[in-house]
Amino acid sequence: MQMGIVLFWVHDDSEGLRRTHLLITSTVPLVDRLLRLTRIPGVRGAVMDLVSVIQTA
Repeated sequence: MQMGIVLFWVHDDSEGLRRTHLLITSTVPLVDRLLRLTRIPGVRGAVMDLVSVIQTA
């Protein structure tokens, strides 16, 4: 995620890097919720599969 945000930031030509700020403020809460879900035993596997797919992409 960190590398994706940096790549987005490098190519962001919006005024004041508005789009990068929007990306960060919208994705951080989502990642926080996904990480909290990993504490639930049945959901942990699905979240880890999703993380694996994202890392592969």
